Amino acid sequence: MKAIKLVFVAALTAVVLMLTSCMGDGSNSYSGHGYGIVKYDATTGRTLLFGAYYYPLYSAELQLYPENEYLAVYYSLDLDDETNANYTDKGYVVANISIQGSESEGIKRGSVDYYSTIDIKTPQKDEVKTAGFEILNLVDYRLISGIGISNYNKEDQLSYTMECDIDQEPENNGSSGLKVYDLYLRTIQITTSSSSGSANAELVVFPLSSPINNFKAKESSAGRSSFYIRFNYATSVSEDNITWTQSPLIELSSSNS
Repeated sequence: MKAIKLVFVAALTAVVLMLTSCMGDGSNSYSGHGYGIVKYDATTGRTLLFGAYYYPLYSAELQLYPENEYLAVYYSLDLDDETNANYTDKGYVVANISIQGSESEGIKRGSVDYYSTIDIKTPQKDEVKTAGFEILNLVDYRLISGIGISNYNKEDQLSYTMECDIDQEPENNGSSGLKVYDLYLRTIQITTSSSSGSANAELVVFPLSSPINNFKAKESSAGRSSFYIRFNYATSVSEDNITWTQSPLIELSSSNS
């Protein structure tokens, strides 16, 4: 199982990813906010949280969540505690975990559409702009993101789709020579509420294994060891025009190992 830790700073007021931080001089205790996927690990015989920390985390309450559930957590741990003796050999770290959100409650599920061609110049029906886009983590090719929605009411219903031209001709990155594949976030306003109160951001999970595996196969066949993916989100939407802003590049391996 692979976990790719991705942390970028963006202007989202309600979604913050805190890197692990030491809690005292000379201490081996750490705490922080993180995002990870629940998996049963046959090697250790435990249900673990992958991706939220440098090692998989173990806490008894993780077994209450279904396999592959994305969780937003606050964790604290002590690597000097006897429960974490030989943690590098055991393959996990025992931690105190507070669940901040899950796909069952608090984290939305986005969809992924991929076609042979897509129209990125024309807004879709009821498409709206987003205030920002934050890549929080990518585990098992499932992206958890923070999407800024500061211009909308907290009761508004928005849907999120990551759209991809599966046959796109990838861009050449000049500095690295690697190929760059683009995905586009389409945010659609389903309903509008008249109640008061504004929302800042939403946590949204996108399952990207199908398009990423397609890109991997192409790059592997071409003899390239890695490639980039990039997310585009609309920061301006008018009746007949849409302006895209690009995320940082994410490098992925084209190897299956």
